[in-house]
Amino acid sequence: MIKSTTSTTAVAAVLMTAVALGGCGKKDDGDTGSTGTGSTPAVAQATTPTTGSTGTSGATGSSSDAAAAKWANQLCSTLVARAKPVQPPNVKGTTPEDTQQSLVTFFTTVVDTQGVQLDTLKTIGEPPVKGAVSDWKSAVKKLRTIRKRVAKVERGIKAAPANNQADLTKLMTNLAKESKTLASYNGPVSSLKTNKAIGPALQAEPACATLL
Repeated sequence: MIKSTTSTTAVAAVLMTAVALGGCGKKDDGDTGSTGTGSTPAVAQATTPTTGSTGTSGATGSSSDAAAAKWANQLCSTLVARAKPVQPPNVKGTTPEDTQQSLVTFFTTVVDTQGVQLDTLKTIGEPPVKGAVSDWKSAVKKLRTIRKRVAKVERGIKAAPANNQADLTKLMTNLAKESKTLASYNGPVSSLKTNKAIGPALQAEPACATLL
């Protein structure tokens, strides 16, 4: 499974595989509709929140460290608890229509998942430590921007003339250009892990393990 992030790496893989298959393909014997990535893309991996965490992992005793650890635990535990598994689209469907519908369902779920992540970030709020708020705001802004781009991909696929394989293939080729940008993004928690003020708490928190 892909990390419990957006995961735009899975999005990029789906786009590139769809293009390689010409937008739609013939179903091979024994094929289960994998995306060819060698793993099951799961934009929101269903992982049980870490138990036994006190919310102070990584703290060194200072009130600032304790506050950072508590915030990291709340953020990651909530993100993981609200995550839902996403099935990879069948890009080897028997018809262009089947492929299109499978892709639409996949990208709709990605957009919805990113919406949940944005809501969680807003609900938990800014990190309660100096030096982290600016990067937190940047992480929120970046997630919002990525979500808009994925939504654009979704709309493009939904509007595609699925009964015309040549047109659908052309569309997928154009959309695949987005993969370069989308593949470099690993989610809001990963965006914050390099921040000196809150990064150590995120990396020390067990609940964040699948999000980094």
